[in-house]
Amino acid sequence: MASNNSRDNSMYHFGFILSTLLGNKTRYDTLKKYSARETDINCTWAPVRHYYLPTETDPVAILPGPLHTRAVVIAQAWPVLRRLRHFDAVMVHQFEVSSLLALRASAAGAPIIVNAHDNPPVIDPATYPLYPEQRDKAAWRSKLRLTNDLWAVRRAGYFLGFSPWSANIIERCGLDPSKVVAQHVGLDLEQWHTPPEKPATDKVKLLFVGGDFTRKGGTKLLQIYAADLVDRCTLDIVTGTELADLPTGCRVFHGMTPGSPELLNLFRQADILILPTEADLVPWVVLEAMACGCAVIASRIGGIPDLVSEDCGILFDPGDSTELRSALLSLTGDPDRRRAMGIAGRRRIEIDFDAARNVPRIFRIMKQWVDDRRARHRGDGNRDRAA
Repeated sequence: MASNNSRDNSMYHFGFILSTLLGNKTRYDTLKKYSARETDINCTWAPVRHYYLPTETDPVAILPGPLHTRAVVIAQAWPVLRRLRHFDAVMVHQFEVSSLLALRASAAGAPIIVNAHDNPPVIDPATYPLYPEQRDKAAWRSKLRLTNDLWAVRRAGYFLGFSPWSANIIERCGLDPSKVVAQHVGLDLEQWHTPPEKPATDKVKLLFVGGDFTRKGGTKLLQIYAADLVDRCTLDIVTGTELADLPTGCRVFHGMTPGSPELLNLFRQADILILPTEADLVPWVVLEAMACGCAVIASRIGGIPDLVSEDCGILFDPGDSTELRSALLSLTGDPDRRRAMGIAGRRRIEIDFDAARNVPRIFRIMKQWVDDRRARHRGDGNRDRAA
């Protein structure tokens, strides 16, 4: 293959090293689907899921614990890493790979590295939605991680944040604002069709979706439901956590995958999605609920306020059970407001979070960054010849 200097500049060669865990798979699948409609880009994909299936060969099986996990990520990213010099830009959503590529960029300078994720460095722990494992880290480990993250951000080149919240933090880390863009991938509305009218039921249908039941606030929700809502509501719970002794009207669903027909059906039946999470960044579930015409009650945390406007739902301070109870009682007792929020949520998805528009916009941004770099290199070459 020709080098970058001699290749046809009408084509763009992009690599993608992206997590496919949980909601990240939705992002990966959406980017890949819509990339196939771009006639001037050639893409190489490295999906990273952090583990190998029992039926697969693990090339780094001999390595111990933490080293093994990081080595698996590098191995799964290898289809792109081994051909770095052939790409104009590489989008990456992996801590281990971001650090490695930042180190390489310091020496080689190419390709353009686009860090694309929703978990910016923890520069202010007091205001950052820390996950339990982050809160439990020794202070020296948190400081070391922050030092590494800041170093990688400032050297990798460019940042694509999935919300203004994450992009703003990156700018505070010292990256040139012209190299920072907030742009969500969006939902594939060819899959998340305009929802049918909500079925009429005797009780308001509540929905909770969260693999980690405790972190996502499920315990507080159950307490409020049992005390105040059993007579007027039902509650469907989608989680990876085993639950027992549930109050009347609760159903629990395990093993549902993002975007599955079964999960889509629950969204379409629900009146309100409740996400009282105590640690989240830019969760997909609120967008999926809005796409299905659900009103949303969620914590005012991370990038959630960038997704849920006040006409689409109610936000409350994380951990505040009084506010959560008030929001639930208010919205379950007001069918007209619920319906209006559901309609507004769907409209917001169609305007701001339609992948058919957002993904081409992301590719245009990446192409512009490549064009700017090519122009700078042509200018440097002309100056060298003039000298």
